[in-house]
Amino acid sequence: MDKRNQRQARKRGAPGLVADYKLLPGVPDEMIDAAGQIRPSWLPLISALDELGSEELTGRFQRADQYLRDAGVYYRKYDGAEGKERAWPLAHVPMILDESEWLTITRGLTQRAELLGDELPHGRRVERTDLVEHLQAGIGERRREQAR
Repeated sequence: MDKRNQRQARKRGAPGLVADYKLLPGVPDEMIDAAGQIRPSWLPLISALDELGSEELTGRFQRADQYLRDAGVYYRKYDGAEGKERAWPLAHVPMILDESEWLTITRGLTQRAELLGDELPHGRRVERTDLVEHLQAGIGERRREQAR
């Protein structure tokens, strides 16, 4: 999208990067709500990416992909007797979770850690209190980062 279209999209309230973005019927969307609005937790990232412009953004994504190829980052997919190297699929845009979503995930992981007990398969052990404290510390760190 060129700079003129980006400016027009911003006037309508949507960053130019997603001005033509369409929701797929019946498919949940993490970035756009049912009313077609960018979710508040996504707006800072989308606005920052929009400020870069499509050419700069495309160039950065291409350099990231090239870096992975140059560094030899791949995975093997085993089909039959031979393994095949595949390029590592990089998600250029991170998943953004709202604090309420993160709290729900944390509660679920905490519950599972507590139910797991001290024993894991094959004689491995986990300290429940360490895992719970780690999850809770992650919430506190996220809040501090958002406050900055």
